[in-house]
Amino acid sequence: MTSARRADAPLAAGLVVAAYAAALRPYGIFDYVDEGLLLVQALRAARGQVPYVDFHTGYGPLYFRLQAWLLAAGGWDAIRWALVAVQGASGALLFVLARRLAGPALAWAAVALEVAFFLPVAPGRGAPFNAPYPAWYAGLAGVALAVLLGGEAPARPWRAAVAGLIAGVVGAMKPNSGLLLAAGAAAAVVLGEVRDGGGGWVARTVLALVTLAAVGLVLPAGFTVAAWVLVPPVVALAALGARRGVADADALRRLVPLAAGFVAVAGAAFAPALAALGPGGLAREIGAGVAALYALPFPWPAGVAAAAGLAVFAGRSRGAGALALAALALAVGAGAAGAGALLPALRLGAEQAAFALVPLALWSALAELRRGGDAALLAPSALAAMATLQLYPRPDFDHLMPLGVLLLPPVLRVWARFPLPRRALIALPLLVAAVRSAPTGLVLGRLASGRVTHVALGATDLVIDPARAEPLRAIARAAAAVRAVAPEERVLAGRPDRAEADALATRLAAAPPPLAVTCAAADTALADAWRSYPALVALLTSRYHEVLAAPPFTVRAREPAPP
Repeated sequence: MTSARRADAPLAAGLVVAAYAAALRPYGIFDYVDEGLLLVQALRAARGQVPYVDFHTGYGPLYFRLQAWLLAAGGWDAIRWALVAVQGASGALLFVLARRLAGPALAWAAVALEVAFFLPVAPGRGAPFNAPYPAWYAGLAGVALAVLLGGEAPARPWRAAVAGLIAGVVGAMKPNSGLLLAAGAAAAVVLGEVRDGGGGWVARTVLALVTLAAVGLVLPAGFTVAAWVLVPPVVALAALGARRGVADADALRRLVPLAAGFVAVAGAAFAPALAALGPGGLAREIGAGVAALYALPFPWPAGVAAAAGLAVFAGRSRGAGALALAALALAVGAGAAGAGALLPALRLGAEQAAFALVPLALWSALAELRRGGDAALLAPSALAAMATLQLYPRPDFDHLMPLGVLLLPPVLRVWARFPLPRRALIALPLLVAAVRSAPTGLVLGRLASGRVTHVALGATDLVIDPARAEPLRAIARAAAAVRAVAPEERVLAGRPDRAEADALATRLAAAPPPLAVTCAAADTALADAWRSYPALVALLTSRYHEVLAAPPFTVRAREPAPP
């Protein structure tokens, strides 16, 4: 098969995913708080404000430069169209990686499962892949690195250099993701070949550092389900160095360009902030010590799946398959329990099953490598083992979705070896994807038939189910009130703690802005903010009066100055 013909299928896969994302591009707002904050921060960056200096954020400077450029070029629409391109590119690269690991037929199944499980729709709310999370860019980079470094083992030095540049770009957008992908790439390039006695001291040192990083990241919170699911695969990855690895000179020929590429991009992006804030200040801004604040428990069925995966890796396969199936069944049951209706039960059960697939995917790939399996599996396994550490400290589905492109290919590689007829091996994943896509199909049907409500937010036209249109209309009314009262002068808040909020209230009290907009969206942190910032509440209640109530938004205008 010619290279041109081999490129046709990935291109078609990418276009299918992009068309799906484009069809849902105007659909609602998935998370008012997250998407609203990111858009406000993009606007601040477009107006010349500097991350960490003018507003708080845990994301990198390059992310805000990109968002500011998109906002200036085409507004909110341009940001969403950029995400359509990201999802399309991820779909194409997913196809390439899955075809390499599981064959062309199951590569199409991988694309179907990616759309069904990891690019879902929240009916009546929106599509999470429309929210401009930098994790979507990190997910694209992760699968790109797996394709780049997985084509040959050991990877050539120029591939390592490009990998460093890609990881550096991600690090300049989402620091933890960039560092973890760089660590995964480093492990992949030093484990590149089977050698008697394993790799040299350079390879062993890199693997030891990677293991220590994983342990240091997760274990300080205790031996939780998260630690049991996420850390042992990294330890097992390092243990592969006893039987495989490159010589010291070969390792250095790859590690040096990889590190140089990473430092060149990430260092240039963070240098101004580092000079302004110092190492300690910058570390605080990008999220040092946030685990205690944001930590969530890891879904417990994933712990059962991790036990099954570890048994497979240890060579004790008897009963491991049954345990894995039991873990998936428990995950579906745990998610569906208490859902109250069929479609929510389907969604929640699928999300829990996806978490159980995390350890199964990692351990199955590592077990094959332990037995001397195909080196094409090495880079995807190393990158997936490190990338899944992003699920700590918040193992919610929002953080899992961008990892689907790395997790699906090794799962389908194992599935391809089940003792089933070939047609069944292909049809069953497609059937699972079709069932999971039922809620999305209903939304697409309403979009195609025009049974939706249009709501204009500035120059952007959004659509939503008629019964769920009121929140979007409330945003539109609040935005109109803002433009009418103070078309240019606005105060845009970041992420203040109590002391910072008090200082902000003191500063604003000296010269109150003409307008204040508050949001008390239910089931979000904003609902509790009124109790968290008493100094700001005192300012709002004493110096402003209400001009519009459009729940969850309230627009307040400044009281006239006393004569």
